[in-house]
Amino acid sequence: RKKIANQTKHQFGRESYLPAHPKAIWECIKQDLQRYIAPETYHNIEKHLNVYADFYRDNYEKYGIKLKRSGNVTIEYYGKWVLYNVLHNSLDRGNTLRFQISGDRFFKEPFIDYFKKFLELDKKIEVIIDSEIEDPVLAEFKDLYGDKLELRYFPDGATGTLRNYVFGKEFAVNGIKILQDDGKNNEPSYVGTAYVDLEDIKVFNSKFDSLWNMAKPIEKKNT
Repeated sequence: RKKIANQTKHQFGRESYLPAHPKAIWECIKQDLQRYIAPETYHNIEKHLNVYADFYRDNYEKYGIKLKRSGNVTIEYYGKWVLYNVLHNSLDRGNTLRFQISGDRFFKEPFIDYFKKFLELDKKIEVIIDSEIEDPVLAEFKDLYGDKLELRYFPDGATGTLRNYVFGKEFAVNGIKILQDDGKNNEPSYVGTAYVDLEDIKVFNSKFDSLWNMAKPIEKKNT
């Protein structure tokens, strides 16, 4: 849900909601669809995914926020929306990924499935969290992905509720958790700002570097 846009030629307000990328949605629902639709229908949808993706880019640009390379937009969103858009662009462009997140929800269902998709990419992923995660979860990631994943944490919860999602050097979303407005959705909502300006991204990366140097590495315990 878009709120405010700065320094952009685009007019906002006509589209109340920002959809996830069609290919990301397809990855989420394709197994369920196979149980309810004919094989021919399934394959026709699959063949048209690139067409849907072209329409998506025409309407929302490559980052899904209707901005190209300048300005920013304030949005209300679910964590799944960010993960979908970051994941799609990462798969397409092979950029590095850096996250600052609060809590351990990211390492539980359904988010852990998205996170595993990140780790299937060629680039390294750096994550800062505000608490240690359970050793079996960490051990699983380390066994599967080795040095592609590097985790650090603040043991006293110093990062608070602020979440910075930094997509390499091209895209960033900075948000905080808010109360749910209807009580029907189990997934928390966030209000934040999405950035595509390269100078803004440099600032985020610089702040991330500072936090990274202060945080402690999470190591797999020896058994």
